[in-house]
Amino acid sequence: MIFGLSYETLAAYIFIFIVVILFLAVLASPLKRMLKILFNCTIGVLALLVFNFIGQYMNFTIGINPGSILTVGILGIPGFLLMVFLKYYLF
Repeated sequence: MIFGLSYETLAAYIFIFIVVILFLAVLASPLKRMLKILFNCTIGVLALLVFNFIGQYMNFTIGINPGSILTVGILGIPGFLLMVFLKYYLF
């Protein structure tokens, strides 16, 4: 007996501990990626707001909607430049 527990009980606790650690390790990667995309989307919204604030004086703004937010959030600076390019040359 170790720590007042039988070997079977101790083995069960160790097994449950290992299963919980493996479960958390499997969930950590997608959660980390989702939090990174959420952070990038927040930064993208701020960049679009600043751009629209400055661009309103030149009559050049980009709509803030889920599509533009996700484009800037996932692609980052190239996504922001893509939105400016599309607005300037296509619309």
